[in-house]
This record gives sequence, structure tokens and C-alpha cells, in this order.
Amino acid sequence: MRLFEIEMPLLYLHSGKVHAPGTLLRPENTNYPLGTTIEGLLEKGRPSGRLPRKASIFLKDRPDGSASYVYEVVPFGIVDRGSIGWLRLLVGDGERDQPLIDEWVVNYWAGNDCPTVPGEWEYRAERVRVGRLLGGYVNQ
Repeated sequence: MRLFEIEMPLLYLHSGKVHAPGTLLRPENTNYPLGTTIEGLLEKGRPSGRLPRKASIFLKDRPDGSASYVYEVVPFGIVDRGSIGWLRLLVGDGERDQPLIDEWVVNYWAGNDCPTVPGEWEYRAERVRVGRLLGGYVNQ
């Protein structure tokens, strides 16, 4: 789902790096966070106009302790949202026939909420401007 179709949430960058406030960040040759097989399935099913995951900055809608540094950010350009639940199903060990995998990929790109993990989202942005540092956390 495109961000302009929903209410603009506050978004957060979870990072292992220190960034100065005001810095404009762009994707840095993003590694495949879910491995090449899963990312390949997602890319194959990506509709035109959707931001490729490998050309994205990954954001969350809540500041948690999952990274060394958490920043408030302002996204620029395309911002897409997908349910983390569909990603968890794709990387899970359960039954994985191709029609079911295809359905999960379509639901991910459509921005549909996943019934197994409702309301847990990842946001992907083309660029972000770093706002304030909310805290430096040790991975918990």
C-alpha cells in the first residue's frame, strides 16, 4: 500500500551507524535481508511502480530496541508499506507450495495486513532525512 493512501505515521530508522541530524540517506547497495531465494521471489512478484526492496531504506513505525541507534526520519520519494507477517510466512518452515507462496507475495506487495501477524508493518523508502536520535540501544 502506498503511504499517501494511509495516514502518515511517524517512521523510525533502526541503524547500526551514527547519523547526524539533517543527513539525507539513500539506500547503500542493500544486501538481501531475507536471503537471495526469498528476495528473488519477492522481486519476481513486484508490481511495476513499487519500490524494489534492494533499492530501499527499511523503516519501522515504532522505536524499539532492535538496533544500536534509532532515529526519527522524514521519508522522501516513494514510500511503500508491507506486512511483516507475509515475510515471516515466506521464510517459515511450514508447507510452501507455489500457489500459496505466490499468494503471500501478492498480498505483501498489495499492502494487505497478514492475519497471522496483524498490524506489524515494514516501510520502504527511497530516501530519508534523519531527524533526532531517540537513543542508542544495545541489541536486546
